[in-house]
Amino acid sequence: MLDNLLTKGLIQFQIECNKSSHPSQCCTCRQSFKLQEARVIACNAQGDRYGDLCTNCIAKGSSWLSNRIQHQVLQLSQAS
Repeated sequence: MLDNLLTKGLIQFQIECNKSSHPSQCCTCRQSFKLQEARVIACNAQGDRYGDLCTNCIAKGSSWLSNRIQHQVLQLSQAS
């Protein structure tokens, strides 16, 4: 799924109401965090989700997030 991100070069961010009381893991820094009333989800243009984003990573901005996720895609493609 993440390989589509690299070929298309698109990352979108969805904001949704959070209905879960369970902690989540940030898809960029891998830290566990408590979801707030709203959650931010990284996804591609087709709506395929990559995962939740923590507030620390969101604060770093969309360019940083895009670069970070693209870096992870490269690591995954080299490992396979």
